[in-house]
Amino acid sequence: MKGEEKAIPPSLQGGLGGILLGFQTSSKNHSPLRSETLGTLDPRRLLLVVEDSDEDFEALVRTFKKLGTVPQIQRLADGDEALDYLEQLKADSRPAGSVPLYPYVILLDLNLPGTDGREVLEVIKQDSLLKQIPVVIFSSSMSQRDVQNCYTLGANSYLIKPMGMSQLLETIRLFLDYWFRWVVIA
Repeated sequence: MKGEEKAIPPSLQGGLGGILLGFQTSSKNHSPLRSETLGTLDPRRLLLVVEDSDEDFEALVRTFKKLGTVPQIQRLADGDEALDYLEQLKADSRPAGSVPLYPYVILLDLNLPGTDGREVLEVIKQDSLLKQIPVVIFSSSMSQRDVQNCYTLGANSYLIKPMGMSQLLETIRLFLDYWFRWVVIA
């Protein structure tokens, strides 16, 4: 109920439960990139993208647009921002009995400045409130050691960033179909 909800901290606006649709960049810049609702994705399903490369993030956004399906996205540029964001969600005071609105899926790069993606994954999967959030690694690393380590830490999936646009389109189409259309997450 709107009358019962507390104000959303500015650092979380645009990334919670369908309140705002479109893109939100890292907590250092709170202006939405663009508000669009294309396709038939549930707007309450937030995709948290932890990606330090502006070029990779922009390619991802262009791919969503080409596919005609733009989920609600919150982008964070490094592991420290991601962990701070998730801690803020846990601390977000809500009316008694309501559940904090966590990301539906986290798309996590491994090689991040500061706290890297491996550490972020480990913290998420060891936290009793966060561990149920699916974490999909999206990395250029093809190292079998990285892949195995991520699955050992609890990654739900590991996608290698494709080099060409057509491969990126197919990878993201399959990602969206699987996580946002077919999988049921409690």
